[in-house]
Amino acid sequence: PLLPEGGLGALYGAAWLRAWLDRASGLSFDDAQAAEVGALAERKLVDLFDVAEETALANGRAWILRHDLPLTKGLRSSLGRMEALARDLELEPLLVFLADAGVPGPLDELVRAEIPRLMAALLVLAGRVIAVLEPENASPVERLELLLRPAPGRPTRWELERAARVLDLTL
Repeated sequence: PLLPEGGLGALYGAAWLRAWLDRASGLSFDDAQAAEVGALAERKLVDLFDVAEETALANGRAWILRHDLPLTKGLRSSLGRMEALARDLELEPLLVFLADAGVPGPLDELVRAEIPRLMAALLVLAGRVIAVLEPENASPVERLELLLRPAPGRPTRWELERAARVLDLTL
């Protein structure tokens, strides 16, 4: 399930989503790529609430509280920097999307207030992970090392460093 047919791009316009992602991530997306990143963030938002629902139920509640959300250190760090970007995302369409995706209510007011920041953080994290996976500033030696892996099946130093950076962003 997506936000209105076509997701965030349909809700706000493909050009708006692309410009928002470009500004927030420092990368340059085309419309199709921006739509893919938007759909990924939508799926991950639902995943967060699926886990939160399970946690709330395990604690004898139908009501989802903020501490039920599986917010890792990396995600919490990103949330702290999302206030300005989250202002561009409207809460009501995100609530409708979550309801349509099967996320049960009721949600605590603190959780409801976090939803635009969660979506902004997931969108930005996707861009940051992409930048880590294929950085523009990779040296020719690093690019060659990636292409000509000296030992087949054995990751390079550069790949290990990138994996660590991705995990730092997300966990």
